[in-house]
Amino acid sequence: MKKRADIFQDRQKRLTVLLEKERVPALLVSNLINVRYLTGFACTYGSLLAVGGRFFFLTDSRYIFEARKKAVADEIEETKSERAPEVIREILGGAKARKLCFEPEALSYADYEKLSESARGVKLAPHSGAVESVRTVKDGSEVAAIKRASAVMSRALRDALAETAPGSTEKDIRASLESRMIMSGAEGIAFDTIAASGPRSAYAHGAPTDRRIATGDFVVIDFGARVDGYNSDMTRTAHVGRPSADDARMYRAVLEARNSAVEAAVPGAPGEAPDRAARVALRKYGLDQHFTHGLGHGVGLEVHERPRLAPGAKEKLVPGMVFTIEPGVYIKGRGGVRIEDTFLQTKDGPVPLTSGSRLMRVI
Repeated sequence: MKKRADIFQDRQKRLTVLLEKERVPALLVSNLINVRYLTGFACTYGSLLAVGGRFFFLTDSRYIFEARKKAVADEIEETKSERAPEVIREILGGAKARKLCFEPEALSYADYEKLSESARGVKLAPHSGAVESVRTVKDGSEVAAIKRASAVMSRALRDALAETAPGSTEKDIRASLESRMIMSGAEGIAFDTIAASGPRSAYAHGAPTDRRIATGDFVVIDFGARVDGYNSDMTRTAHVGRPSADDARMYRAVLEARNSAVEAAVPGAPGEAPDRAARVALRKYGLDQHFTHGLGHGVGLEVHERPRLAPGAKEKLVPGMVFTIEPGVYIKGRGGVRIEDTFLQTKDGPVPLTSGSRLMRVI
């Protein structure tokens, strides 16, 4: 088993190789998710400067003592935000770097202006997606954390559904799920829980209300747990009472779409391939026009990250990626069905990290 420091040093080495390939002499990492990924340290203020194969972590007095114990970096500097540009300039000068790339989605315009003023003579250039590219392929520690989050989530769903009955509200379902996840070891929820019933189940992201579930309803439940910073994501659709033939057909169509997408998600396939397979399966039932979102997305430190599984997605699926497959059908006034699992891509195809039956649960 790798030591903790080795895990983050390996990530830094992978980024260094990428930056050399892309001819980036220095990169300022301001996205705090990316900072955590590379250093193992979570905070609300900090940045990481990668230059010449070395990594300099900058944070303020609130975090410096803990950072010196936990953050993995070549050097850890204490600095107030207003002085950070000067520190960055000094580090760049020592490395003789005349160009600094930055994450345009994360660096505020105000901080850009301060950096530009302080680091005169250094060319500033936006550079998107470098760390995200490294993050796309998960290492063993990340997969293990996602598995733990998925296990917490699956147990919570099993127990929550066991106590759900006609008359329970959508908010009751949310409260039961979220409390059980926290009590089972989750540090928090991955995202706002979706629990939508009856006609509201056609709302792909329906927030829970005081509506009481009733016989004949579909109940779409989309939720996730966060463990050690990593997220899980799963959707199950239950039915209140015995489903009608039409409801059973709609559920069967979505399940077939899910299975077809899994079969198409082979290593080397572009992200659009499993999406297309799901839509072809739904077309056989005349329901493809009711599938109104992309098939899936990457999962890790963020709930939505690379890769994308959607129309036009060209990035190829490779071993180590973690992503969702979540086809759905949503019919206004009637209801909806979604089945979602999180998968680890392997050389032999995707392996589910989420568990539990994909058959329709009857409440």
